[in-house]
Amino acid sequence: MGTDDGLVHVTHNGGKTWDKVSDNIQGLPQWGRVQQIDVSPFDPNSAYVAFDFHMSDNDKPYVYKTHDGGKTWTSISAGLPPKTSARVVREDPNQRGLLVCGTDTGLFISHDDGATWAPLKRGFPTVPVYDVQFVKRDHDLLVATHGRGILQLSDIIPLEQASAAVADAPLTVYPILTDYELRGGKLGRGGFFGGGANGAHIYYNLKDAVKGRNAVKVAITDMQGRAITTLNGTGRQGLNEVTWRGNYDGPVTAIVPRSRYGFGFRFRPAGRPGQPQPDAGPRALPGTYKVTVTVKGQAPQTQTVRVAGDPRWPVPAGAAAANATSLRDALEARDELSSLNEMLTRLQNLQNQLKAQQASMRTLQEGGDGNYRSLIGQASALDKKANKLEYVIYNPDQGKGEATAYLTDFQQDFQSVYRSLDSQWNRAPRPSDLAEWAKERTQLAGYLNQYNTLMRVDVVAYNKAAAAQHAITLAVAGPVTMPKAAGMAAANRP
Repeated sequence: MGTDDGLVHVTHNGGKTWDKVSDNIQGLPQWGRVQQIDVSPFDPNSAYVAFDFHMSDNDKPYVYKTHDGGKTWTSISAGLPPKTSARVVREDPNQRGLLVCGTDTGLFISHDDGATWAPLKRGFPTVPVYDVQFVKRDHDLLVATHGRGILQLSDIIPLEQASAAVADAPLTVYPILTDYELRGGKLGRGGFFGGGANGAHIYYNLKDAVKGRNAVKVAITDMQGRAITTLNGTGRQGLNEVTWRGNYDGPVTAIVPRSRYGFGFRFRPAGRPGQPQPDAGPRALPGTYKVTVTVKGQAPQTQTVRVAGDPRWPVPAGAAAANATSLRDALEARDELSSLNEMLTRLQNLQNQLKAQQASMRTLQEGGDGNYRSLIGQASALDKKANKLEYVIYNPDQGKGEATAYLTDFQQDFQSVYRSLDSQWNRAPRPSDLAEWAKERTQLAGYLNQYNTLMRVDVVAYNKAAAAQHAITLAVAGPVTMPKAAGMAAANRP
C-alpha cells in the first residue's frame, strides 16, 4: 500500500497487520506521493514503486525495487531522464525482469530489471504516461496517457525476447500468436471489428539485410507438410513482419491482353499474372499450422501458429465435417479456375505467336524471299480457331466503349459458384451450388478438351507445314487437364 505522503506499507496476512517498509528506502526524500506500486507477477516478495515529488519542486525520477518484501530497496532510476517525474513502473508477466516505466515525457523499457533503460518510441508521442498495463494472453501493452488517450502496442513478443543473442543470430523467428478465424475480421486484433490488419503476424529478426527478389520466403503448411501458401518476406536488417491472413493460395491468374482502356482480366484481384494469389484462396480450417521462414544462404527456421474458431459463437454440431467438405470443394473449384486461366494464358500466347509469324512471313514474301501464302492462310485459320475458343470463356473486347469489364456467362457463372463454395461457414455446400458447379465443370472439361485437341492436332499439323518450308514453328506447352481432388481436405474426404 502506498500513500500520498510517500509511505509504503506491506501486509503478509491479508491486512490484519502492516509493516512500514518505506523507512528502508535509502535516499528517498520526505513528503512525496506514491504514484504506483506493482507487485511482481513472478514473486510476491518483489515489487516496484514509483514516487512523485513534483509538488515539492523536485522533478527527478524516483523508482525503486525490492525482492525481499521491502526489507531492502534498490534505486533503478539511473538511465531515466534526470528531470522528468516517473509515474509508473510494471513488470511484464510474460518476461521476468522486463520493465516498462511511464514518465512525464513518455515510455522507457528495461530488459535487465531496471539496471538500464532505453526510450520506447516506435511512434509513441512525447506525453505524460500515468499508467501501463500488460495483457498477458495477447502480449499487448496498454498505455494510459495524460492528454493523448489510451494507446495499445500489440504483440510485443519481439520486445520481450530482444537480447544480444537474438541481435547476433543470422535469423530469429519469434513465436506467433493465435489467429482467430472470423469471417468479418480478427477478434481483438483489428479487422472488421477493430480497425487494423487481421491475420497471423509473423515476426523475424535478421542480423544483416538480404537483397534480391524472393530472398526471404515464408511457407505455411499443415502439420503433415501439405502446402497452404508461400509469402514473400522483407529482408531489412532487424525486425521484419509478414502477415498471413489465414488463406490458401487463390487460383493462378491469367495473362491476358489489356483493352485500349487499360483493363486486363483476372478472376480475382491481386497477385502477379501467372502466379497464385496468396490472399484470395479459401480460408484455412481451425487447427495448427507450420510456418517456415527461409532466408537465402541460411538454414530455415520454423514456428507454429494456431488458427482458432470465433470464441463468441457456439459451434453447431457437425460444423467441423461441414467446414472440411466446404474447404475440399472450394479448393477443387479453385484448381479448376487455375486450369481455366492456364488455358487462357496459353491461348493468348498461341495467338501472339501466330500474329507475329504471319506478319514476318508477309514481310519476307513482299521482299521476294519465299512464298508463304499457303502457310499464312493456315496460320490465319488456326488463329481464328483459337480466337473462337477464347471468346467463349474470355471476352477480349471488354472495356471498349466505356470503363466496364464484360465477362462471358461462363466466366460469371464459374466465379459465382466458386465464391459460393468459398463462403460457406459451419455448413456444407448448398445443393444448388453443387448442381451449378457440376454443370460448370462439365463445360470446363469440354473447353479443355477442345483446347487440347487444338494443340494436339491443329498445331502439330501447322508445325509440320512450317518445318517443311523452313519457317518458324510454334512453341507450345503440354495439355491442360482437369485437376485432381485438391489439397488437404482431399486426403480426408468424407
